[in-house]
Amino acid sequence: MALRPHHPEISDEDDLDKRLELHGVSDELKKGGVDVCEAVGDEIRWHCGADEDFLIRMLQSHNGPPKPERPQVTFRAFFFKLSSYDRIYGPSSLHVSKPVLKALQAAGMPAMVLSAIYEPEGVWAKMGDAFFLDREAESGKVLSSNLSYRYTFGWDNSVSYTHFSRTLHLRTYFCMNYPAPARTRLETYLRRHPELVQREWFIDALAADEGLKAWQGVVGTKRRLLVDFERQRSRQSNMDAATEALHLLSRDWHTLLQDLSDFSAQLQFLRNSYAKYLNAFENSSQNRDEGGSSNIDESFEVLDSRCNIYRRWVVNYRDRTNIRINLLFHLANQASARTSTKIALATASVAEQTQRDSASMITIAAVTMLFLPGTFVSAILSSTFFQYDAHGLGVSNKWWILPATTLPLMVIVFAVWFWWQRVRIAKAEKLQREAKGEVGEDMGGGSSVG
Repeated sequence: MALRPHHPEISDEDDLDKRLELHGVSDELKKGGVDVCEAVGDEIRWHCGADEDFLIRMLQSHNGPPKPERPQVTFRAFFFKLSSYDRIYGPSSLHVSKPVLKALQAAGMPAMVLSAIYEPEGVWAKMGDAFFLDREAESGKVLSSNLSYRYTFGWDNSVSYTHFSRTLHLRTYFCMNYPAPARTRLETYLRRHPELVQREWFIDALAADEGLKAWQGVVGTKRRLLVDFERQRSRQSNMDAATEALHLLSRDWHTLLQDLSDFSAQLQFLRNSYAKYLNAFENSSQNRDEGGSSNIDESFEVLDSRCNIYRRWVVNYRDRTNIRINLLFHLANQASARTSTKIALATASVAEQTQRDSASMITIAAVTMLFLPGTFVSAILSSTFFQYDAHGLGVSNKWWILPATTLPLMVIVFAVWFWWQRVRIAKAEKLQREAKGEVGEDMGGGSSVG
């Protein structure tokens, strides 16, 4: 049976049941889905691939008081694996069975965290960070604290959840999809320096450090793309493809800036919660930070400073990307203007030539209309086939030679005229194709850019 929620106004258990029913939960624990680390006395024990019975026993003894005949367990961390998480299309899910899930709820796992894991809109509708203190009703003494938060570390990794519960006798972590590099570092540190298991919020700081490194890698990858674009000359690349790629890069900068802002806000939340945590347990004998003399808040402060540096550089890279987009836009406009000028000059030249040709043709036509009738009649009547004497007009019996020679000659003249027209049309089409080719070259690249 699940514990009564301390904050029922933000824990909708019915909604959780609907999501679990919709998503489906296995009846058996998936092999290798859960690893457990615990500190028993001065000994660090790892239980990798814990089976279902062992896991349920540990969860059921979670809130029990320590037994004097047994070494006291002061620390436990449960590392759960999540299914592959898609940043766009769907929620993640725990690799646990129904009995283990019920045991988790009975051990104090908030419904808010479990609901967030199965949230279908989890990409943007993120779980809020939460830090709660459970006090004794009469004296107001702090009995336990609970910390819950969600984080991401890069775009190639699944979303992660952490729930930390502190009682007077035991500190317990429930880590869903804990970063693999942080897990490796944790195992190495505890093997070399077992006392670090008592260092307050050590697991949270390790995850934050590795998460920030992952975001650093994303920024570095996108930065190299931007520098490559800045080093290219516009004639060496397709301007349309470059513009589209830069728009995608600009979108990534905006998304990355939001992710880093969320990460910075989470670091601030951890710092504020840690201060409340220390104040709540300042008189507790279990509040000794045996893992070192330094305060973990100093580490959070360094990480927050580094995160803000990354944010400022992302703003710089986003602005430089937009400058590059504007440059390509202006270069395209300049190329279009140069092409329009060339087309206008060519059009004016063609119009002027056409006007001159038209004037010549009109002149020839006018002169022809004036002289052709008289010339035609005079030419025929003045030929040797016609003779004028005192007896009248005489016609030779060889008159057929005139049409026999004139008609073929007329055909040849018309053929030459048609050929000349085709030559002129072909020349005009060639000039038009050359003009279109220059338009394509100007749109494909403008002046050089360093």
